[in-house]
Amino acid sequence: MASIDTSARLKTEEVPRMQATRRNSKLYLAVEVMSLIASIAVLALVTQTPAWRGAATGLAVQVVFTIALDLAATRRGAAYLEWLLAAH
Repeated sequence: MASIDTSARLKTEEVPRMQATRRNSKLYLAVEVMSLIASIAVLALVTQTPAWRGAATGLAVQVVFTIALDLAATRRGAAYLEWLLAAH
């Protein structure tokens, strides 16, 4: 009986949660790409102010790492969701 309850909970709770997570990851990726573009624009356009260039460089480095980690998490989430849908 516990197995049936767990299977039902996976379908009613975990699958919708993972679907929402996948939708949100697309939004996060879009914001991260826009942040990268903005930081590159600041680097290209602001040549006289070291503080702005430093902030833009720091943002660019941070965003690149964040994008890489988010893409890896998105792939893992997609595989997990496929497993949920196939197994249960």
